[in-house]
Amino acid sequence: MFKLPNKPFSVIQKFLIENKVLVYKYLIKKIQYAIKHDIEKIELFEFPGDDTRHVAVIREPEFEKILLDAITECCTVEQYELAAKAQQVLQTYRDKQINTLLNEIKHEE
Repeated sequence: MFKLPNKPFSVIQKFLIENKVLVYKYLIKKIQYAIKHDIEKIELFEFPGDDTRHVAVIREPEFEKILLDAITECCTVEQYELAAKAQQVLQTYRDKQINTLLNEIKHEE
């Protein structure tokens, strides 16, 4: 998990927007790890706060949308290798969902 510097949120937001490909690369790697290890929630960034811990997270139901967004953005900026990686992770995610459903159906019989 990244620990973001104690900067105004607008500065952090600007960095994230200007470095979309880098952010998506990080997200793809984190999602791939989560899928492999059956983790349903990923902590991405820790924001500094007033004696409290603020953490940006993504949950398993959001994985597919994030990967689709990553593919679109990477193709737009001609980062085709990263788009292919996101596509591979997306396919792994979908395959795992299908296998889970099939196993549930099998156990109901």
